[in-house]
Amino acid sequence: MHDAEAVSRSIAATPEEDAIKGVAETLTEKAKEAGALEDQVWKLQKELDRAKAEMESAQKSLDSMRSRLLKDEVFKVEESARMAELASKTQEIMKQFLSRASAAKIDRLSSYVSVSFRFLLRKKTLVESVQIDPETFSISLLAADGTSIPKERLSEGEKQIFAVSVLWGLARASARPLPSIIDTPMARLDATHRNHLVERYFPNASHQVIILSTDTEVDQEYYESLSPHLSHAYHLDYDEKKQFTEATEGYFWEAEAVGAGSN
Repeated sequence: MHDAEAVSRSIAATPEEDAIKGVAETLTEKAKEAGALEDQVWKLQKELDRAKAEMESAQKSLDSMRSRLLKDEVFKVEESARMAELASKTQEIMKQFLSRASAAKIDRLSSYVSVSFRFLLRKKTLVESVQIDPETFSISLLAADGTSIPKERLSEGEKQIFAVSVLWGLARASARPLPSIIDTPMARLDATHRNHLVERYFPNASHQVIILSTDTEVDQEYYESLSPHLSHAYHLDYDEKKQFTEATEGYFWEAEAVGAGSN
């Protein structure tokens, strides 16, 4: 009896077919929408995975580029440091080379001046050598025992000979053909030093030597001694009226003879 009632109640609670049909259609529609959403989620997940892969690849490329740039920058810094060190060493080597070259040239100049001075000096034992400091370029006269000779010990004529010797040494050390111009060379010299200049210096001072002399310095005797080495001689005469100096070919007496002959 009770079972029959339960069955009756169940049958009575069963919904009508039309109501069930509507719910079924709704469920089917929602299932389709859920499937479409699942497809869309799957596509989006694919795109997300692809984007993540691209991002990871870009990150690797970026990291690799950063690493190369860092290495390049380190290399550039190291290269710059190496070049700076090389430049510094080169400069130091050049300084040493110039210092040694200058010292060698100064030694050679000292030797030339020493030889020239002793060659022209009347007192052969007065000065043994001439030393020039390569840094200060100060000149010292040394005796045979190595002691320094004060320049005050030299006579005025010896000082003039010393000045000529320095000029001669410079010309010889230059290793170039430099013309020499000598003005009033023998004004304060004694006979021996004058002879030395005429016989030893003037003919050998350079390939071209111009001597500006008075007739009391290079007189007729000295002129004859120099004649084998002379190319031209001129007499410079100042004209008071015209107020300029006129050059006449020939030495003093030769120019005067030419002038007298023309009169």
